[in-house]
Amino acid sequence: KTLARLIGALRYYFEQWPLEAEGALQPVENGIESSFAIDLPILHPETGLPLQYAGRFDMLATDSNGRYYIVDEKTTGRLGDSWFLQWDMDSQMTGYIWAVKQQLNKGIPNWSDAEVMAQVRGVSILKNDYGHAEVNVVRSQHMIDAWYEQMLHDVQHMIVCWKSKWWDQSFSAACTDYGR
Repeated sequence: KTLARLIGALRYYFEQWPLEAEGALQPVENGIESSFAIDLPILHPETGLPLQYAGRFDMLATDSNGRYYIVDEKTTGRLGDSWFLQWDMDSQMTGYIWAVKQQLNKGIPNWSDAEVMAQVRGVSILKNDYGHAEVNVVRSQHMIDAWYEQMLHDVQHMIVCWKSKWWDQSFSAACTDYGR
């Protein structure tokens, strides 16, 4: 895409989701471009320090009912059914929800009552136009717990691979599925 189309997409984004609009999600303090790093119950094999699950999302915001939203912006060439459906099992959003719940656990009274979800905002950059879509991603505690257990299992497996100097390989479509 050209610089002019990207600047147009940014302008288009804020026309669709202006921060000052009535009823708009409001960023929490330090909620724009929020980073996190949370200790895991797995130690680094050399340093003995806890490994961390870390990430960065575009915005942490609340609505007028006190719900928390992890807002993540995406650009795409197309906003069809597959774009909407890809978030149903997306582990990135599940990890963000888990991380925010961990942070809330440390600083907000009655945190367990707080509803946390992700909101994915997509802007399609077309040849002569733009499009937009929004998907709210909700995870049950069961899904979050299953994701967490799988993530810990995957990290343990990475340590086994690192120690043995043998890394699993994928001879399937992984290279063409992600960035060619």
